[in-house]
Amino acid sequence: MVARSRQVHPAGAVAEVAAAGNRLAHLDNLKVLLVAGVIFGHGWAGYDELGSWAYTDAREVSIAPVTETILEVLLGPFALFAMGLFFLIAGLLTPASLARKTPRRFARDRILRLGAPLAVFTLVLWPPVGYLTDRAAGHPTGSLWSTFAHSAYSPDPAHLWFAEVLLVFSLGYAGWRRLRPTPAPRPGSSHSGLTLPYLLGLAVAVAGASFLVRLRFPLDTSQYADLHLSQWPQYLALYGLGLAGGQRGWLDPVPDRLRRECGIAALTATLAIAGFAGAVATTGVPTEVFLGGWHWAALATAAAEGVLAVTVSVWLLALVQRHLNQRLGQDRAARSAYAAFLVQGHVLVGLALAVRPFGAPAEVKALVVSVLGVLASFGLGWILVTRTALRRIL
Repeated sequence: MVARSRQVHPAGAVAEVAAAGNRLAHLDNLKVLLVAGVIFGHGWAGYDELGSWAYTDAREVSIAPVTETILEVLLGPFALFAMGLFFLIAGLLTPASLARKTPRRFARDRILRLGAPLAVFTLVLWPPVGYLTDRAAGHPTGSLWSTFAHSAYSPDPAHLWFAEVLLVFSLGYAGWRRLRPTPAPRPGSSHSGLTLPYLLGLAVAVAGASFLVRLRFPLDTSQYADLHLSQWPQYLALYGLGLAGGQRGWLDPVPDRLRRECGIAALTATLAIAGFAGAVATTGVPTEVFLGGWHWAALATAAAEGVLAVTVSVWLLALVQRHLNQRLGQDRAARSAYAAFLVQGHVLVGLALAVRPFGAPAEVKALVVSVLGVLASFGLGWILVTRTALRRIL
């Protein structure tokens, strides 16, 4: 029977369904939307002076300052919570997966699914992309062989830093549970007293820790093995919230009252941040002061991130539980989402190089690359998971 769009799983269904090795429609659909949003954003970042995407330094044209300001207002808030929501989803599914497998097998599977693609991508598949973009931009380059040699000493995981960090978190949790076993998730367990004040307290903790971490590791800077340490407070908090929610049924489903409160808090924070970003963009405040350091701008960025990451993530989770709790089409997008995330770099850079000779404005090129990038990444991902042996990993 096909579920109605507003149907919600009973409490503990995440634990019950995941423990059986099955997939949850609302989490799959949320993952698809997030992956598509990340790919779309990376397509635009390649033509943005403030971007840090693989094509940014090689771009032949830049989007206009007015467009840049609009994008910061519209897409800036998304960048503050999108990756954290991935960690929340991963956390929600982890307890049941670990209980089903044992810590040792769970760790082995994480190494295979996350570590193997990360190693092959970083050491073999990604170096030629950097070589091609450098040549296209006229930057000094050595031989392709020297590029591979350099990557071995200074590996660049690019967008797969997410797999790197999630692997660290997963192995850490598996090791902890091997030392301190916990009962398996209990389907049908009742909700705890999870409330908005608790979540706002978590947001404050994320903000404070982020501000302190960024005194040493500012946003958008090169860090050890590209681990994105500057945002670990957010990622650890949401991964931990997911672990607790998956184990205790806190967010399964999100209570109606909490959903409404998070929605109001998220909307208020988003409007405030959008207005703040627009005001700052017109006053000429240096961008770097928002990325970290003893400055009110860095504190404002950390505070905005804390509130958005926690409230928007819970609100969006509740939204998909109620309105996207059924399979879309033949479930192809959900099945190919992880593969699409992996191949997006090659797809986006390839498209950017393909349109490079044309004298179109940056806004046109960015839109073309972004839209086609989403479609092509999911299309190629579908081929990989259905027509190749990689389906066993992806």
